[in-house]
Amino acid sequence: MACGCSLRFLRPQLYLTSFTSADLARLLPHFVEHYASCVGVRLDHMHIFVDDESGGPAAAAARDLLLAAGVPRSGVELVRRAVAFTWDWARARINRWIVRLPQDAWVINADGDEFFAYPCDMPLRARVFHSFCAEMTDRVSSDGTVAEVAASPPLASQFPHKCYFRQNIRRSMNRQKIVLMRGRDRYWYDVDKELEVNAKNRPPHPYVFEGKVIVRQFENAHRTYLQFGRGRCNHIGEFAHYTMTKEQLHVLQRGSLKANHPDPYARKDYAAMRAIMLRHLPNSSNDLRMHPFCPPPRWYTANSSSKK
Repeated sequence: MACGCSLRFLRPQLYLTSFTSADLARLLPHFVEHYASCVGVRLDHMHIFVDDESGGPAAAAARDLLLAAGVPRSGVELVRRAVAFTWDWARARINRWIVRLPQDAWVINADGDEFFAYPCDMPLRARVFHSFCAEMTDRVSSDGTVAEVAASPPLASQFPHKCYFRQNIRRSMNRQKIVLMRGRDRYWYDVDKELEVNAKNRPPHPYVFEGKVIVRQFENAHRTYLQFGRGRCNHIGEFAHYTMTKEQLHVLQRGSLKANHPDPYARKDYAAMRAIMLRHLPNSSNDLRMHPFCPPPRWYTANSSSKK
């Protein structure tokens, strides 16, 4: 498969986690192949949480696909729940996993439909910056419809076209994400930072300290502590977001967190995405590539910041 530049220079310290829906099972072999072969993450450094909502066959099928792709059994965790999905519920498991990593770990936290890509000068950047972020861009199938994911060829061949639906739906829609970070970072002491820490150091987002080192934790799916100010993330461009698929449409339609998001603006954004997808199903005469929201808006650059 065609790959960009890898993070193999970090391979001994590079770890990947993901919290994914069992409904995205068809994407998971592609996901593992991308991060193992293209990015350079060791299979035994992967830990995939699979949302086992009902205890039914979907989560077990997703687990079997991950095991067949080479992820060790210890790296696949089915998470049963008896309550509605919330990000805090998933975030807590990811954050606990980060705390258990070695002191020198670098961390990738990617959803099952997010395929991060890195520039070739990452060895130089990683000497200066300790967190990196990028813009998600939606990928569209070769015929411009909301297609089903197939086992082959690679997703980049199945969904080769780039569209900017998120950027066009709402300029402040969450579309930027941390794509790599050091699991632990030196804590800069000053009065303002101390006030910030004291204000935030309470559930559900407590800071975790190990002496003068702070353990990075996620506040939400997109943002981590120390992302701004002196710990500002370094923008590295765009990454492929495989959302224009029948699998993702199913997730949006069946009452998931995205369909019932507590933020009314986000809920409206996802409803707009769902409406676009429903008008571009297979055998439709409509073409996503021709949609007015496919080209980038005039204000957009790959390093544009978005409201978190």
